Amino acid sequence: MNNITITADTGQGAFVHVEYMVGVREAGPSGAVTVSDTRYTANYYVTNETVWRATTTGIVRPGPDPRTNGTTVPTDDSVHRSVLST
Repeated sequence: MNNITITADTGQGAFVHVEYMVGVREAGPSGAVTVSDTRYTANYYVTNETVWRATTTGIVRPGPDPRTNGTTVPTDDSVHRSVLST
């Protein structure tokens, strides 16, 4: 994880901005090693009813708006309560 921020939004919900990197190291049968690192940005918008997520490759600030181009994330009610109470 590179950066995580949570910002309240006028009592309607909360924005969660996450920057992270995934590293892969693969050793092939010949002994050759392939290493790759990819950075991602994921933005979430959390309300009492649902969570939306929008992602993009690279570190992008502020990143995509999950309210306009995000997808719904299945969750249980405990997720909503914990994020909105921060």
